[in-house]
Amino acid sequence: MSPVPRTARRLGLASVVLLASFYLTTQRPEKRFDPLRDQLESPIAADRAWAVFRLAHSAGGSSEALRRLLPMLSDQDALVRSRVAEGLSHFRADAELVVIRLDPAVHDQSPTVREAAVLAVGRLAPAGHACALLRDALRDPEPKVRDQAASSVAACR
Repeated sequence: MSPVPRTARRLGLASVVLLASFYLTTQRPEKRFDPLRDQLESPIAADRAWAVFRLAHSAGGSSEALRRLLPMLSDQDALVRSRVAEGLSHFRADAELVVIRLDPAVHDQSPTVREAAVLAVGRLAPAGHACALLRDALRDPEPKVRDQAASSVAACR
């Protein structure tokens, strides 16, 4: 039996990839492979944090991305909450809603989360009650949070 030429093998592999891609795109959405969703639901906090970062920075402020990110502000891990807070600063079209939802993060027990939330609120100011949150953050016990609030409160003037 003669060996299969390399070109024929490549064409065979290409057709398998094409068929698999066609199959995946014609399935109902709940059956499609969604690696980002899997990472957002991962038991590993670093995976969730990375997925949040990717979603927030690549979604272009879509309402679907916002819908997926907002519940993650209450994640048990501070790294994930801080990534969500920072990522929400990219949703300017929904700035008032985002500022309202960031209010608890500005008062979070973790200084890292508070700093990220103040950064996000500062980027969205003067939307909603952003300026009031920033003024509250000026009295935060953590110097990094106060510094971030001081540099962000300028947007309120």
